[in-house]
Amino acid sequence: VFGVNSGGGSAVSLPATNQTLVDPPTIIVGLDAAVMTTTSVLLTWSPPSDNGGQNISYYVIQYGILDGSNSINMMNTTTMATQTQILLSGLTENSWYLFFVAASNGYAVGMTSSQIKLLVGYPIKPANVVASGITDTYVNITWQLQSPAGFIDYFILSYRQESSQTWTI
Repeated sequence: VFGVNSGGGSAVSLPATNQTLVDPPTIIVGLDAAVMTTTSVLLTWSPPSDNGGQNISYYVIQYGILDGSNSINMMNTTTMATQTQILLSGLTENSWYLFFVAASNGYAVGMTSSQIKLLVGYPIKPANVVASGITDTYVNITWQLQSPAGFIDYFILSYRQESSQTWTI
């Protein structure tokens, strides 16, 4: 192939090859994370809806620790997986992380998924627990959260009478 205009003709291009054009896979959807231990997270996701014309060969997982301004404080760590899940271990306890996943078909890497922001570790126990206003039928319990407290859905209060060995929730 060569181009022509009023100034003349271009050089001839290289001969065409019998190569199939491959697009990048579409974006990963359904990225989810679950804290497994105080230093590990299980990431799961769904494969892209379009593989770009070639089977998915691997997934690229990127993650990093966030600082107080929601900037990644540590250079992104990149790892790869061949399945739609990965257990990441050796993470820093009580640190906020950002996680992203992208699919590769061996020719191109697709766009990264939506990010997941997650505090790795378990909630930190409340501090300065105080009982006040104690009567025969009432007690007021207060406490303070330590930072970072983590995601706390609810608190469980257990109690018992001094003469009993049985705790009530």
